[in-house]
Amino acid sequence: MPMPASASPPIPALRPSPALRIAVLLNPSSSLAMALLLRAVFERGNRALGQRRYAAELVSTRASAKLAATDVAINTRTPRGRYDYLIVTPYDAIDTDWRPDPDDVALVRKQHRQGGIVASACLGALTLAEAGVLDGIEATTHWSWTAHAHSRYPAVAWDTRRIVCDQGRIITAGGYLATVDLALHIIAATSSRELARTLARMMLADSARQHQSVYALRLAQPAAAQGELRELDSWLEGRLRSAPTAAAM
Repeated sequence: MPMPASASPPIPALRPSPALRIAVLLNPSSSLAMALLLRAVFERGNRALGQRRYAAELVSTRASAKLAATDVAINTRTPRGRYDYLIVTPYDAIDTDWRPDPDDVALVRKQHRQGGIVASACLGALTLAEAGVLDGIEATTHWSWTAHAHSRYPAVAWDTRRIVCDQGRIITAGGYLATVDLALHIIAATSSRELARTLARMMLADSARQHQSVYALRLAQPAAAQGELRELDSWLEGRLRSAPTAAAM
């Protein structure tokens, strides 16, 4: 879709510079839809800037990536050299017995050790946690996996109320569509906030949301619901289940 010149204020021009190398890491459990959406946001940024600022490529530590939820085989590249950003996208169709791919974990460690920024959206944070790069720092993932994340990776300071946690060389975003928030966050940091806001407006991405808690019925923090709070939580959930539908009102 073309971007009308009158739709937003001019975007400050950037000096021509080498493109940022961005690796979007895929494996058979990855969401193809979110990976392609992530790459599309960066491509929109390139078009708005009139230059190739973001060179995003789909990579896999396997020979090919056949994605579980879509049953589609796609062409990916073998990771090569150091990336400015390595992004682990959301996963589809996994359960609490699932463990991150060892080769993906090794790649995260290698990129982090070489000075690249590693990032994740939604349950992609589990791969970062498995690699140990989240130990001792604040990170987020999908709110419904709060208890599992705390149990499996207790060394991480999980805050699943957050949409984006930026710890400098490590960025995590919670939730499936927080993939867009992550891409816009990177664009704001590496180009300009004006560009990120313009892209958000064009994509109808709500830049005002800062917390996952507005979407969750409850955040399952360990030991959060006790005594009277547990009774209140049960009462609220019961009321939500028995609430009348719009058709019945």
